Amino acid sequence: PISGVDLIPVTDLERRILVLLHDRPTLTGRKLAEDLGIGRGTVKEYLRRLKAKGVLVREGSTRTGRWRLTEAGRAAIDHDE
Repeated sequence: PISGVDLIPVTDLERRILVLLHDRPTLTGRKLAEDLGIGRGTVKEYLRRLKAKGVLVREGSTRTGRWRLTEAGRAAIDHDE
């Protein structure tokens, strides 16, 4: 564990998504798909996976909300840097 948090394994694409959302938590799925060069359906599936892993949470509404990395999510992106 890093600072008392179990490291949750993430794929390269999951890590890229987490880094983008850490830097810009109000990104939309559409913009995320554009920035990563992948389809919106793929983004939706990966966001679902990241939430299920407990590394990402959505706060607020679909339109005005924001993404927040959990402590485990922050550990996952800090691990490789």
